[in-house]
Amino acid sequence: MFFKITYLLVAGIASLTLISGVKAQTFTDIKGNPYEQEINRATELNIVAGFPNQTFHPNQPVKREEAISMIVEALGTLTEIDLKEAPTKKFTFSSSQ
Repeated sequence: MFFKITYLLVAGIASLTLISGVKAQTFTDIKGNPYEQEINRATELNIVAGFPNQTFHPNQPVKREEAISMIVEALGTLTEIDLKEAPTKKFTFSSSQ
């Protein structure tokens, strides 16, 4: 269960972010992992960093503080929206009766 949550969290965050030109760190323990691409993508976006010995530990559960860190880093990759900015297009609503 924890393994699936780890994979889903990394894959979900990576798929919600914008494209970056940064080269991913090569981890020594993700070769052949079903989420290798997503892990590398999350690394490119600085959402995850792995461990100092160039490992990722893909089969270990994510700790709360690691999950929060990934969420915060992922939110930083989203485009900011100014809620006070005036709309550029007028929307009209029609009733379908």
